[in-house]
Amino acid sequence: MLGRTRLAGLILIGSIVLAGCNGRSQSAILPKVVPAESLKSTDIWPHTSGAIVPGRNYVYCGSFALAWNTLADKYGTHGQIRLTGNPALAAALNQRQFTADAVPADSVLIEAGLWGPNTEAQLHRELARRFPGASIAGLTGSIGNPYLYAHLERSLPFEFRFTRLKPRQFPAGAGTTVQFFGIDSTTEVVWEVGEQVEVLWYRGEADFGVVLKPTGVADEIVIARMPRPETLQAAIKAVTPASPEPSARELWMGEVLAVPVVQCGAQRSYDELCHLPAVDSPALQPGLMVASQTIRFRLDETGAALESEGDGAIAAAVPEKPRQFICDGPFLLMLRTARDRPPYLAIWIENTELLARE
Repeated sequence: MLGRTRLAGLILIGSIVLAGCNGRSQSAILPKVVPAESLKSTDIWPHTSGAIVPGRNYVYCGSFALAWNTLADKYGTHGQIRLTGNPALAAALNQRQFTADAVPADSVLIEAGLWGPNTEAQLHRELARRFPGASIAGLTGSIGNPYLYAHLERSLPFEFRFTRLKPRQFPAGAGTTVQFFGIDSTTEVVWEVGEQVEVLWYRGEADFGVVLKPTGVADEIVIARMPRPETLQAAIKAVTPASPEPSARELWMGEVLAVPVVQCGAQRSYDELCHLPAVDSPALQPGLMVASQTIRFRLDETGAALESEGDGAIAAAVPEKPRQFICDGPFLLMLRTARDRPPYLAIWIENTELLARE
């Protein structure tokens, strides 16, 4: 997952792997990792306070924040890392929008300390023990220098597979044809599949929110079609917490759900954090030599990462007109371990760069 040689100085790495396996090997379905700069229409940030730029995607995951927090607790001042010049990215990370208690302990590996002659081998062994199949390629530090590595991995399969639907245009009417999954008249065991969906709200075909519920866990996969907010944090706030509207909690026969197949494999280097000595932190005086994050993610009809139990409640009233939950325009994709917890992955999707083509 990580394949760059680290020469010297402090290493700060955050890695996240998310997949709905459901009988398939994780490595077989996850997209290959490409440099983030090769994604011409997607912004990747380790926080949620950035602006959503019209026409662009915004990808966030919490793994880098976990690495930063641990580094700050171990070597920083009062739980913060104050870099020379106070770059905006460091200031945003010091706000600690995401902490380790937002994900189960068995889903994350955080290792920190001073690099020694056996550190690389120890990291490989611990990663293989905790997350079989995961690997660290070419990770090399400098003897005596601080290092930190954070790996976050979740697998959220659906118990019942959704239907791979006919491809659609994204955005509707004038976009590129991409792959969709969901529920329509061709869906088998439609009742069981439908129980994996909870409707948060429905205000129209371009303003709705649903939760897809994986099996065996309490995580939620939130899909929210909505007008573009100013920031990713504003989008998250709009659905957190979102109490289901009593008359809209379930899908009914004849209603359609269509969600694009989403995939992301990218490594983002945060060069703006590197080579800046830390203020009042002697161990960080050389500055960060490497600050990078790797994200591998796919959402399709088999799942994405974790489950919450279905409540089986009956909706208060059958909608007069069948609703159309079709994500063929800008939407928020969000993964969280509970409705009142911050997301460990949030993606605003406004173009097809992260969508599976036909």
